Amino acid sequence: MSQPLFDDFRVQGFSGWEPRPVRIVKAVAIDWQAWDPNADEPRQLPASGEPENYIFSRKHNVSVANAMPALFEISVRERPGLQREGGAVDGSLYDGADLCRGSIYGHIYVSERTAAWFASRAAEWVATVPAIVS
Repeated sequence: MSQPLFDDFRVQGFSGWEPRPVRIVKAVAIDWQAWDPNADEPRQLPASGEPENYIFSRKHNVSVANAMPALFEISVRERPGLQREGGAVDGSLYDGADLCRGSIYGHIYVSERTAAWFASRAAEWVATVPAIVS
């Protein structure tokens, strides 16, 4: 998350997460903003077909790294047992945190308030769907 968005996220008072600064180890020159977001596939794919190779196959560009804003990870606290087989949430283990995740599958669960914030501030990068609570 970039600094301006992170600053807005932080002042909302959401619970269940910790901030972690991101250290940029490798930045490459890719004009991804010129890509058609509605295309089925990008015009150019790495030979491997794997998206991470857009980065791994190129050299680090110091100018690009220096032009990037500060970045932050939203580290969501794990709630063991929260997530059941198939992705449902065990409602008895939910503690009311605005963000939480189980220890399997990698889903992140957010409160309605947090989902609304993402929808208003980051809808082109984050999508939410209602959780199945059992």
